[in-house]
Amino acid sequence: MIGQPGWISGLFRNKPYTVGQGILLSYRFAGKNECSFTLDTGTWKTDGYRNFGVFGCTLTKANLTFGKNDLGYNYLTGNFTVKPDTWYNLMLAIGPGGDFKALIWDPAKPPNQIYFREKLGPGWDGLQWTFTAKSGVDKMTLQLRDFIEFDFVGIK
Repeated sequence: MIGQPGWISGLFRNKPYTVGQGILLSYRFAGKNECSFTLDTGTWKTDGYRNFGVFGCTLTKANLTFGKNDLGYNYLTGNFTVKPDTWYNLMLAIGPGGDFKALIWDPAKPPNQIYFREKLGPGWDGLQWTFTAKSGVDKMTLQLRDFIEFDFVGIK
């Protein structure tokens, strides 16, 4: 996808995800791109809105929203920095009790990982989530491939 101003370039998976489900994909970006990979539920800027995800390109931070409030943009924990023109793997998982995890790693060097995990509690549990990938910088490229959906029992 080619970025456009205002974060309007995106891919939306028209299938809901719930507890015990996740997605795995590979991605690569060009230049100083900003991109996000999120799980959303509800209507943006309303009390029922929830957002869990990560910025995974030049900026690598968490992206959390509860209702109308941003909960934070914590840096991802780990041992490497993503770089343009390199393929990375991304996993987003929805665990029981509002337990979410995002993991990015270098498939050429699997020990190189950055992640964000947050146990958000009952206000985040049992909901249906939509996956979105977006490119946020005008004319920058975000490539996606190898999209996999999976089921699991718990997050370690």
